[in-house]
Amino acid sequence: MKKFLCIVFAVVMVFFCVACGSDKVKLDKDLLEAINQVTEESFGDMLLDYEWDEETSTYFIAITMEGFNSNDKIKSYDLDTDMNGITKNFNDSFKVDCCLGVYDYDTKQNLIFVSVNGEEVKP
Repeated sequence: MKKFLCIVFAVVMVFFCVACGSDKVKLDKDLLEAINQVTEESFGDMLLDYEWDEETSTYFIAITMEGFNSNDKIKSYDLDTDMNGITKNFNDSFKVDCCLGVYDYDTKQNLIFVSVNGEEVKP
């Protein structure tokens, strides 16, 4: 657990320092690998895919959650607020756009929820 917290703290600090210098962020390989590792550890089995798009300075995350197949179910558990918080905090802390997409659990092909920088976007 200590190792995980150290990694998260290191990523936050380095990412914050990188983001302060410009509007468009270019991540070096080591930092991107650390961010990817934290993403993998944070989302675990829910994670479908993740990608850093250097051109748009956007970090894309695709997940699925067992038993969730509609936007209404996500909202009934107030998970929309949590996911908006994740993308907002990512954007506020690192000055990097973050897009989190939730796909239906059954087929993993239908996008049922999207959050970009703390705001829900219609899929």
